[in-house]
Amino acid sequence: MHPNEKVVRDMFDAWSKLDAGLIVSLFADDGIWHNMMVDPIQGHDALRPAVESLVSVWTLNQVEVTTMLIEGDTVATERIDRIDIGDESVIVSVAGFFVIDGGKVKIWRDYFDLRIIEQGLNQSLL
Repeated sequence: MHPNEKVVRDMFDAWSKLDAGLIVSLFADDGIWHNMMVDPIQGHDALRPAVESLVSVWTLNQVEVTTMLIEGDTVATERIDRIDIGDESVIVSVAGFFVIDGGKVKIWRDYFDLRIIEQGLNQSLL
């Protein structure tokens, strides 16, 4: 397995464990997480509360990677995420792009339809 693939798969595994500390630790100290329809979040101090706010209410997060391409320090993914909050569940298709630097996520950009998640979970995330 390519080392950059391992970093990305480790990140998805951390999300499936709903482990905020592990998730944040996989980012570079100044790492950026950017869900493209909202402002980017940069650095561990900002990432930690953002991640904790999600994993504290999610009861399940399953990630099925359907495509992964690696070119240098960039990893492109297509995936299907299943997110549960209590008995509500949503399935969303996501395109994600990672830049890996020194075995850590330097930049993570995700593209998906936020309204699908909001409608599926009956709440506003914006």
